[in-house]
Amino acid sequence: LSPGNYTFIVRAGNSIEYSNSDAYYRFKVYDRAPDSPKNLRTSTGSMLFNTAESITFLWDASELATDYYVYLWDDDIGVQLYAIDNGTNLSYTQAPLSPGNYTFIVRAGNSIEYSNSDAYYRFKVCEAENLGYDFYAFIEHQSTGLLMTNQSDNIAGEAASGSNRQIWHFIRQSNGSYAIISSYDDSCMDVLGYSLDNGANVYSYSGGYLGQPNQQFYIYQAYGAYYFIPVHANGTMTFDMDSYTCNLQIWSIGAGWDTQKFNINKIAYLDNSLPCNIGEDFYAFIEHQSTGLLMTNQNSNIAGEAASGSSTQIWHFIRQSNGSYAIISAYDDSCMDVCGSSLDNGANVLSYSGGYLGQSNQQFYIYQAYGAYYFIPAHANGSKALDMSLSTHNLEIWGIGADWEPQKFNIQKTTYPTVDVNSVNFTIGEVSAAPGSDISVDFCIDGEYEASALTVYISYDADKLTLNSINQGQVWNDMLNLNANIMSYTSVAGSIRFIAIVPTAYFSTSGTIFTMNFHVKENVAIGTDIPLEIDIREFFVSPIGGTEAQIPYAVTNGVIHVNCLPGDVNGDGVVNSMDIIIIMRYALGINNLNASQLIAADYNGDGQVNASDALMMMRISLGIA
Repeated sequence: LSPGNYTFIVRAGNSIEYSNSDAYYRFKVYDRAPDSPKNLRTSTGSMLFNTAESITFLWDASELATDYYVYLWDDDIGVQLYAIDNGTNLSYTQAPLSPGNYTFIVRAGNSIEYSNSDAYYRFKVCEAENLGYDFYAFIEHQSTGLLMTNQSDNIAGEAASGSNRQIWHFIRQSNGSYAIISSYDDSCMDVLGYSLDNGANVYSYSGGYLGQPNQQFYIYQAYGAYYFIPVHANGTMTFDMDSYTCNLQIWSIGAGWDTQKFNINKIAYLDNSLPCNIGEDFYAFIEHQSTGLLMTNQNSNIAGEAASGSSTQIWHFIRQSNGSYAIISAYDDSCMDVCGSSLDNGANVLSYSGGYLGQSNQQFYIYQAYGAYYFIPAHANGSKALDMSLSTHNLEIWGIGADWEPQKFNIQKTTYPTVDVNSVNFTIGEVSAAPGSDISVDFCIDGEYEASALTVYISYDADKLTLNSINQGQVWNDMLNLNANIMSYTSVAGSIRFIAIVPTAYFSTSGTIFTMNFHVKENVAIGTDIPLEIDIREFFVSPIGGTEAQIPYAVTNGVIHVNCLPGDVNGDGVVNSMDIIIIMRYALGINNLNASQLIAADYNGDGQVNASDALMMMRISLGIA
């Protein structure tokens, strides 16, 4: 019954009549408590809002409710912010809030009492992040570690590959959102067809950035991660990586859902370049650009020091299959290593005595950006760079700063061992020859040294040169006098290999080690330069009872300039009577010849130009000789 006062009456009767009096029962019906509010929600369906948004809460009517009270709690500090009688209204609009975690509560009531339970809605208010106005970054799915990858239209999570398909260019817009452009092909991240459906595809639009709201994304920091909110979705949807296909899509925001939580790992990146390939295997100094200090192995620690010529400042760069570099100290084969795989700002970079173990904290991508080289540890996924403290000069890692002085380095390649001021010099030098001629070239050593061993490879172009023989020089002979073990190999075309070991003494002679006798092949074109390259594999002193020590040296490679035909003094490509006349006039002192002409005019190869050369040319042209 509805609320009121009532009487219930019972009268008995038979065939004669009813009873003289009736039985009655008077009672009262009171109001009961209303049902709890049902289906509390926001007008957008979101649980995540920005500091500029008003939030409208809605709920369904409760039976017997005559009014509704609304409450707001600040969950971060545990304080009730307000309690308001909302009358019979089934909605309430909350003004924009500052960042934080909140709970909105609705209670139904009537004249009897309030409902036994309340409806509540937990939500988060974030300020759209300003991470910078123009930067490059990886977008990492937090729980799986996969990087969002441009798959030519589709975007999906893939393992880190070093490809610029995984590098995204963030450009902040005037409304505080970001356009996100692929560094691979300048396509733009785009919610397909302005869709607001759960599971709608996020793809890389080949037409580029058009300034549309489905190509703009607010970035919120919430639940320990970054959330990407499409502008056209009005806060209702966010990026979500499908757990099965790893495809990037949008979905209604869930509080703390793993599928929607991402990291943004900034990197130093410029002009759509990939990490540098500056060689497969080489030695170099690592110079801090602004101070000129060289990264120095200080027996485990690494710090900047003034150039000293020591091998503690020389690093061996070995490129890995993922495009990164292992960086090994030439001093003791220790390996550059981020201590403990740390990602903390200021974490130490040391020279690990255990050597290279193939770990990601021992691998460094090298980027060329802002006029310098940046070293990015592989384990940091692009979030950190090598950084030299400007106060202590210690080498450490720090979050990447665009065009930031402590992180800018030069790489100065060098031969190893290092070249000192008073180093030993290995030289071949430059000689000239003609096609079809024989030429002798000396391989020499010069400087003050004492050595126990020398291993050298000299390479030449076997398509252009034939090695006739090598002759022992004075240095070779002195080694033999010291009971050296010497081996030479010339059977492999294009290579001369020389190994000398003096077991009980030291060789120290300057002069010719050996002379190489080549034949220049007839088909070599005039103007060709044929290099002779020196590769010193070993050059050290090993004192008896002591430790092996590398000897500093420098090399000067040789070259054979093929610049004339024998007898073609005037350079017209043929040998004839005109050339004989020029030689005779030179022999008589009538005219002069330049260096190249003198080589061509020395027809008999005796080192002089005279009538004998003209006579030989004449006899050959007449068929007499």
